[in-house]
Amino acid sequence: MCVTCDSPRVQLSMMKQLGADLTPEHPDLQICHDKPGPPIYFVHDMCHALKLVRNGWHHHKKIKNANNQEIDWQFIVELYKLQSTEHLRCANKLSYLHIYFNNVK
Repeated sequence: MCVTCDSPRVQLSMMKQLGADLTPEHPDLQICHDKPGPPIYFVHDMCHALKLVRNGWHHHKKIKNANNQEIDWQFIVELYKLQSTEHLRCANKLSYLHIYFNNVK
């Protein structure tokens, strides 16, 4: 059994209170350890988490990677424009809806 969430802070806090260890070095995603029956695991909804990252990136226009380098949203827009005008794709599925997603939320 599992509990799936989209990872807002309140849900992560709740999972910690229920016994999950969310440290990257030694994650233990089982919750309610003392409950009888089959184990229950905490699972991130990664599709929704990726959408949250995309929405934040689009809103702030720049994000930083693990090396503290900025990645500008405009690079994604320019890649889409280049692929559209040249009628080719660089092994990705980048589409109009990925760039202009506010219209279809």
